Amino acid sequence: MGRVETLGKSIAALWRERDIIAKLPTWPWSTGTLRGFVSALLLPITLFLIQRLLGDAQGG
Repeated sequence: MGRVETLGKSIAALWRERDIIAKLPTWPWSTGTLRGFVSALLLPITLFLIQRLLGDAQGG
């Protein structure tokens, strides 16, 4: 009976470890950081391209 009890505790510990590992992020940064970085890069480029497009459309 003692062996079954020890085995049950071991399985419960393994389940806790599995839950901890499942909650770990796969990326080294949060999604908010990535979103901010992409916005900081793409927003100026997009605005520049729109400005160029509108300037060319007006003939200038």
